[in-house]
Amino acid sequence: MTARDVGLWLVLSLPELLLLVMGQNGWWPAMAILGTGIAVGLSRSVPGIALAVVTASACAALASGPVTPAIIVLAYLAGRRAPRDWPALVCAGVIMIISSALHEQRFVVTTLVTVPLSLLAPWLIGRYRWMQDELTMGGWQRAEQLEQEQQLRTDQARLRERSRIAEDMHDSLGHELSLIALRAGALELAADLDERHRKAAAELRASAAAATDRLREVIGVLRQDTPAPVVPVHESLASLVERARGSGMSVRLRVEGKVTELEPMPDLAVHRVVQEALTNAAKHAPGAEVEVVVQHLPEEVVVTVLNGAPARPPEQGPAGRYGVVGLQERVRLIGGSLRAGPEGSGFRLVARVPRQVSDAVPVEPTSSAQHLRMARRRVRQGLLAAVVTPTLLVLLLVIGGLIVAFVGGR
Repeated sequence: MTARDVGLWLVLSLPELLLLVMGQNGWWPAMAILGTGIAVGLSRSVPGIALAVVTASACAALASGPVTPAIIVLAYLAGRRAPRDWPALVCAGVIMIISSALHEQRFVVTTLVTVPLSLLAPWLIGRYRWMQDELTMGGWQRAEQLEQEQQLRTDQARLRERSRIAEDMHDSLGHELSLIALRAGALELAADLDERHRKAAAELRASAAAATDRLREVIGVLRQDTPAPVVPVHESLASLVERARGSGMSVRLRVEGKVTELEPMPDLAVHRVVQEALTNAAKHAPGAEVEVVVQHLPEEVVVTVLNGAPARPPEQGPAGRYGVVGLQERVRLIGGSLRAGPEGSGFRLVARVPRQVSDAVPVEPTSSAQHLRMARRRVRQGLLAAVVTPTLLVLLLVIGGLIVAFVGGR
């Protein structure tokens, strides 16, 4: 028992102490002081039992005024500190019935009305404060989770920007460096070039080739999710699949339906979906067979990429699904949808890309938001149960006590 608990015990026991000082005879003031002390000592660890103890003291004293403050305070603390107090309420009700049966009939109404009212109202107030604290704590946890999600979205935006920078670098510099190397090679083979200039042309060609390799290294750093060379602009799906085969992947491409020209954004989205799916298969399922199915429907293009189990363990690399998250956002913004997940021992990715750009599909609510709604629903249900159940219990106890007292008085 802490010093604060001792102080609370003394404050709650002041009425009984005054009665003892004034020469009040009888055993119940001393018993009330003892019961209050025991209840205060138990109020932190087992507040439900503490409530039952102080209620028993109140019943023993016929619920007279001196013990009422202890009932009010301990009932409030029980509601504030204990998540479940139904056993204590039942115990208190049983004690009230037994006490009413043992005392004279003229005290039955006092015992069965004063004690429940002194107990129920403060307990409900304490329970309300407990639920309020739970909601506040849940709000802080929700805020922390939102902050983490915001940080994740920031990281994803940075990764997307890295990808854009890498594409811009390749588009603007890769082609020019290749032309420089080609022209330097042609100049090196010129018949009318002297040896000094031929050597300079060879050095120029080597420097251009080295710069091209350096550019690819930089692009590899900027695009952590893409170990393969950057895709050329306006590359067709057949060329993309052929490049993947050239790198050692086993890929089958099947195109179904009537192939018609798509708008630029849907066309690029289809290309990016296949590219990212092949990249993920190469990274996470090396050696697995990959099947790419492109269905051209009247209103949309459905892209399905399915890979089997990896033939060998994948290389350890940076974890994360930023590529799939970026694809989902890209497809969503043009009115489509993308689903990806395990299937059997492999992985399936299905994207539905509309032929014409439409309004973005609303983002599905996160699991944390759903959990928050469920938590609020549980709190409302708990508050309703906290009001209805004790009220019904007290009514039943009052009726039962009156019956017991009536039968005992006859």
